[in-house]
Amino acid sequence: LNDVTIEHLIHHRGGWDRSTDVGDPLFQPFRVAKPFGLNHAPSPQQIAQYMLSQPLQFDPGSKTVYSNFGYLLLGLVIEQVSGQTFEQYVQQRVMKPMDITDIHQARTQLDDRRESEIWYSDPHKGRSVLNFNDEQAMPFAYGGFSVEAQFANGGLIARARDVARFMEDYDVWG
Repeated sequence: LNDVTIEHLIHHRGGWDRSTDVGDPLFQPFRVAKPFGLNHAPSPQQIAQYMLSQPLQFDPGSKTVYSNFGYLLLGLVIEQVSGQTFEQYVQQRVMKPMDITDIHQARTQLDDRRESEIWYSDPHKGRSVLNFNDEQAMPFAYGGFSVEAQFANGGLIARARDVARFMEDYDVWG
């Protein structure tokens, strides 16, 4: 772990391989929550604590394997260094200079959805990550997984026009 760098995390070379039996911790709330005795989805900090207690699947920098967990760590680093939440940092330091003001953390619960956020139509259901004691199947998009855990790897919402403005400013297409 001491050899993992920010550059490794950015380029998916940190040492985690979600195709192994360790899997992707961001989509394994029950497994990650168990050592903490939680009855709900673990926080990003708890996911990091859990994963940092597990062995790496390869030496940092030796190969490239897409890692949601690496992005989670990057988000936690941003929070630690900036003293802001990831959402606040992205709003103020990345989006505001481009005059993009409507970007926010998505929420797992349907009732917590922002007024401007679309409604997700997903036929899949799963066990609730909001309350592990609830055995009733939940719509996957609204309680079957924790979108808050995805905060730094796709957990933000924005209007299409703002995404287009961001892409234009960063010239993603070439």
